[in-house]
Order: sequence, then structure tokens, then C-alpha cells
Amino acid sequence: MTNASTVTNGTQALGTSIAGGPAIRVNAPAGGPAAGTVPDQSPAEVAATVAALRAAQGAWEALGSRGRAQWMNRYRDWLLDHDD
Repeated sequence: MTNASTVTNGTQALGTSIAGGPAIRVNAPAGGPAAGTVPDQSPAEVAATVAALRAAQGAWEALGSRGRAQWMNRYRDWLLDHDD
């Protein structure tokens, strides 16, 4: 299984997998090329990830729609800046 590290989204730390462990290839839904990979996690790892995301939901909701929009805009900018 993959190793876990912590990524901070500005309001809540979430567990996320780092490349290097087993992965599952994800193809584009329209039959296109591979869209990327996701970690091949055990059921316990998936449950822990889901629990962490559910725990973060309250902080995300508390941001309000404007706060979430600002965060998503920063995330969009980061994606565009790192389009390799």
C-alpha cells in the first residue's frame, strides 16, 4: 500500500497518498487517454481517508460560499501554474 503524508488546504490537514506505492490507472471517461492514477489503498486506508474528509467537511462548510470560491480560485490558479 502507499505511504501517507499530510497536505494542508489552508483550513484543514487531510491525509493523502504520495506517489511511489501501487496505483490504479484512471482513464478519461470519454475513452480518452489515461487521466492519471489513484493510490491502490486497502479498505482500512480508504475508510481512514473518508473519515478525514468527513471531519474536514465542517471547516469547508464554515468558509461559506465566498470562502469556498476564493479557495477554489486559488486552487485553479495553482493548477494552471503547474500544468506540466
